[in-house]
Amino acid sequence: MSPFTPEAGTLRSAHPQLASLRRWLLACAVLALAGCSILPMRTLWALRQFDMMAFDPAELRAAVRLPKQVSVLAQAVAIDLSIQRGSTGEVIKRQFWLRPAGPVSRHGASHAAPDAAQPAGDALLLVLDEADQKAVRALQAQGALWKAQAAASAPAEAVGKNRVSLSVKPQLCRHGPAAAGQDERVSAWLRWAPQPGWLPVAEDATLQSLLSDDAPAMPACPG
Repeated sequence: MSPFTPEAGTLRSAHPQLASLRRWLLACAVLALAGCSILPMRTLWALRQFDMMAFDPAELRAAVRLPKQVSVLAQAVAIDLSIQRGSTGEVIKRQFWLRPAGPVSRHGASHAAPDAAQPAGDALLLVLDEADQKAVRALQAQGALWKAQAAASAPAEAVGKNRVSLSVKPQLCRHGPAAAGQDERVSAWLRWAPQPGWLPVAEDATLQSLLSDDAPAMPACPG
């Protein structure tokens, strides 16, 4: 099967070879890396306020505009989330996926933004499906329960704080070689709540600048 593109509208399973991407736009957004040089200041400030254990997963979405030769796969971005209980060291790990939902223009006002941060209409929208939304809420509820139990049983310094860990793995493939002498440009946006709304993550950045020096060659798209 082919990877998802707005034109084809088809899906394929994720490819594991791109886990080594460094400073990739969606990883920067979700992980809120303070040192990510591609993030606009407005976005960086908003991400510092982001609470992974309190946001509404139904509101989490990203949008990307990729070069014509590049596509995301069916499971476009893998999000590995784990919580560790401070009092016992117990760890719960789950994996969720941001999946393609078609061009932003298909989704109307519910995905719109009130200012220039709004994604381009031809950008590809990425969302959590209902099953993953439910699983995220269950993990958030477990973390909240551990926190409440710790507060009720002992001083926080005696119990230890719960910890949240997050990793992100974008999944891309290539339809053909980049055109000689031409930069491949990428733009991306992130949204997790009506406020602050859509935030720019990368603005017409070169794809090569977002890859690590030792990243493996992008796999060819099948079909």
